[in-house]
Amino acid sequence: MKKVSMAMTALVIALGSSSMVLAKQPDGAGAKGDMREHAPMMKDMERNRDHDMKVDREMREEHQRTRDKDMDDHESNRDRDMKKDREMREDHQRMRDDDMDDHGSMRDRDRDMNKDMEKQREMKSEQERKELGRGSEQGQEIREEHNRKWWRFWGE
Repeated sequence: MKKVSMAMTALVIALGSSSMVLAKQPDGAGAKGDMREHAPMMKDMERNRDHDMKVDREMREEHQRTRDKDMDDHESNRDRDMKKDREMREDHQRMRDDDMDDHGSMRDRDRDMNKDMEKQREMKSEQERKELGRGSEQGQEIREEHNRKWWRFWGE
């Protein structure tokens, strides 16, 4: 009986495995014809990928060159601006030195400005004293009389 059961087991295993081996394969499974059809597309895809990578690399290089050029331009602009600033400071110092020579010193110049301001204040106070006795009506009459004189002069 052991022999029969072993034989049966072997028979079941053999039949089961043969049915699996003889099962129908899906369409295109193991067929090399389909791969041949896709080969040109695969080559095109590979060429496109290579081309895209090359374009990307060129764009990165161009971007880097542009950035380097911009940095160089920025540095030259900065140098030019620093030179202009230095020249302006030198001109300003030269002008201050000339002012110092013209007026003797800054204190003398300030003293002269104070004298001029004092003269202006005196003139203003004198004008206010002249107008002190006049009200707005009297001032208006004087302006009208003055205007009439000029119109007579031009009208004749």
